[in-house]
Amino acid sequence: IAILPSMVFIDWCERISALAAIKEKLMAFCCTSEEFLQDRASERKAVQSNGQALKYAPDEGCQDWNLVFETVQSKGVALEHASENPCQDRDLLLEAVRKNCMAMDYASEEFRQDRDLVFEALKSNGSALKYASDEFRQDRELVFGAVQSKGIALEHASESLRQDRDLVLAAVRNDFMALKHASEELRQDRDLVLEAVNVNGIALQHASDELRQDRDLVRKSMRSDVMVLRYASDELRQDRDLVFEAVQGNGRALEFASDELRQDRDLVLEAVNVNGIALQHASDELRQDRDLVRKSMRSDVMVLRYASDELRQDRDLVFEAVQGNGRALEFASDELRQDRDLVLEAVRNCSWALKYASEELRHDRDLVLEAVRSNGRVLDFASKELRQDRDLVLEAVKSNGRALRYAWERLRQDREFLLEAVRSNGIALEHASKEIRQDRDLVRNALQSNGRALKYASEGLRQDRDLALEAVRSNGSALEFASDELRHDRDVVLEAVQNNASALAYASDELRQDR
Repeated sequence: IAILPSMVFIDWCERISALAAIKEKLMAFCCTSEEFLQDRASERKAVQSNGQALKYAPDEGCQDWNLVFETVQSKGVALEHASENPCQDRDLLLEAVRKNCMAMDYASEEFRQDRDLVFEALKSNGSALKYASDEFRQDRELVFGAVQSKGIALEHASESLRQDRDLVLAAVRNDFMALKHASEELRQDRDLVLEAVNVNGIALQHASDELRQDRDLVRKSMRSDVMVLRYASDELRQDRDLVFEAVQGNGRALEFASDELRQDRDLVLEAVNVNGIALQHASDELRQDRDLVRKSMRSDVMVLRYASDELRQDRDLVFEAVQGNGRALEFASDELRQDRDLVLEAVRNCSWALKYASEELRHDRDLVLEAVRSNGRVLDFASKELRQDRDLVLEAVKSNGRALRYAWERLRQDREFLLEAVRSNGIALEHASKEIRQDRDLVRNALQSNGRALKYASEGLRQDRDLALEAVRSNGSALEFASDELRHDRDVVLEAVQNNASALAYASDELRQDR
């Protein structure tokens, strides 16, 4: 869009470019010049590429029957942008609804009562029943066709037809969720509900209360998804065999078991063996069971969060958890987060665990050094004193240049320190002061480390040809951050493309056409 012509006169080449842009993106049409919009040939090409372009056409175009007809052949709902006269044309509306039934939304009340036209819309998509008149929503033949095309269209049928068993059955066979819109009486019809849950068990949620007490029907519902246990009656959620079957399919189904069954150790053990996270739904008593919690942790040590407070003080159990995932330190007791050996194990497994270490340990230089060497950004969790430690901050920056943002402010203004920082990771320039980013020698060192650091140089230095060459030799894509003038410089662009062919995307239009 940005390169579309805005001048009064558009030559042939520019016209082709505009049409290409319109085909690629509709909004391009609204950005073209007034002369382009008034040009009927261009207008016709645009709406052929995307019917919604009619939205940006002049009023004269919106009243042109032939143009509007071509438009709705491309996109039926473009009828929305036609003037009143074409919208009153039955043939045009018929063509629109054949393309997209939603065009009925723009039909007049008179046309919504036109049976043949509504019939065509319903053949395209049963959901068009939404736009039909009340009379047609009571028309059994029309509604039957609609629900065979789109079962959920039953929502828009008349109340009497939602009591029609054969019609509702046809809807449910097309879309099990249509059961939601059946009459209360039909949601008590076992055979009809069985038809729905055989397609997808989740339809059980729309069955009557009585049928949700039907054990056989609930079991059949669970074949497609055991989590439909949530829709079973309270009585059936106390049925041990049924719940056992559910948790064997998905441990998380334990959530819908009765309170009594969530105290059943064997049943809960089955659930956590399938999915450790099921531990969250176990009784308080079972979350104190060390063996059961350990078995839960086999699939995901982070389930430590659901263990009792007492078990989160168990050093051996927590040590096992942080060996699997250092972040599990978050769920350890305050006392264990002060345990240096345990925290060190967590940090070695995942540097982000430093976030959950005690305040005292975040002052521990050796421990923090271990963490920042793995991931410089965790410098954020180090003590204020350690963020003033020149050597430690440099180690963090080597790992991740953006770690500089967490360093002591005075360090970020220290030229000598910053020179070392950008030499180890040029991206550190991002968090240097405004004055430092104007320092040519320091920026040059940053670019030698990572050419894309050009992004953070001052505006003046991004116009420096020698620095731009330094940047693109290090990383061709750094051309993106060079000044407009330098993106027109053939030598600079050539250096960039030789380093990275995709850098051509950032060259000037003129150079991108240079064979």
